[in-house]
Amino acid sequence: MKIRYITIPAFLLVIMVFAHAMGQEMGMHRHPRHLRGIPDLTDEQKEQIEEIQTVTQKTTTLLRSQLNTLSAELDELLIAENPDRNAIDKKMDEIAKVRTELHKKRIDARLKIRALLTEEQRVHFDAMQSHKRGRRGMRGWYSSRPGGHMKERMHRHQRFDQGNDE
Repeated sequence: MKIRYITIPAFLLVIMVFAHAMGQEMGMHRHPRHLRGIPDLTDEQKEQIEEIQTVTQKTTTLLRSQLNTLSAELDELLIAENPDRNAIDKKMDEIAKVRTELHKKRIDARLKIRALLTEEQRVHFDAMQSHKRGRRGMRGWYSSRPGGHMKERMHRHQRFDQGNDE
């Protein structure tokens, strides 16, 4: 059991680091897609924005790794023979805390970038950010609600359990 707690998160971390390295090699982060719609960016603005994004990406990668580890641990708790509700609640609170920190880092980066822009550039940047938020909401009913990912996972487990009783 303890081996699973170590191997699953370690495996996820290796995959994330590998994917990140591959993305950098292929130049995926050289010209951020969301900057294309902002008119008249100076070279200095582009450099500052890329620096903000690089720093943010490093911290959010660690937080996402932590989130993956916690989610794997939650899955283990949920499928235990005798699930401990207190341990599950505690793990969900830990996940919520990391999610909040992740969201704060993203908002911080957005505000820093926004502060570098002119009024006209801010209008375009804000419109693009609103459009991104709209697309995220289309993931489904569960995902658009606070804690929805947990509810969806628990709902899937319930459906699976119900299917095995027949």
